[in-house]
Amino acid sequence: MGQCYESGTGIDKEPAAAVGAYEGALQGGYTPAAFYLGLCHMNGIGTEVNMDKAVGFFEKLQV
Repeated sequence: MGQCYESGTGIDKEPAAAVGAYEGALQGGYTPAAFYLGLCHMNGIGTEVNMDKAVGFFEKLQV
């Protein structure tokens, strides 16, 4: 759902809603959502640029 909000595929483009959807997915145990949250924080998509948060999300992906 987050990717749909981010790109506007099939629904109105709402980057902030994409961040919320990714956060919900991550809280629900969908670890790949950390990648998309990292990208959002790195590029300022739906949120302000925050490299510390971006790195934190990318670190969640390390095995």
